[in-house]
Amino acid sequence: MSGAPIDPAVPVRVHALSVRDFRVVRALELNLDDGFGRPLERVAIVGPNGSGKTTVLDALALALGARSSGAAASASETRSASAPRTSNCASPSPSARSGATS
Repeated sequence: MSGAPIDPAVPVRVHALSVRDFRVVRALELNLDDGFGRPLERVAIVGPNGSGKTTVLDALALALGARSSGAAASASETRSASAPRTSNCASPSPSARSGATS
């Protein structure tokens, strides 16, 4: 890899990912094509908590030229910020909000 930054306007197609001795991953080979040499359009990385999903994405980001794991952190923050927020607190009834008393 030349170390040149990747132009975000140019699409990147990843055919395979090989990870060796990165964080807790000793060896991982991912084939990301359809068997005919064409890269897959979409890939899902799923698994239970602690299974290494973020580590795989960090390895991919590093291979594509990310300078630190900050790219993965910002992606995680974006995902968290866009997630719907819920609350267990009940909202006041319309009469309580308007100051009406019974």
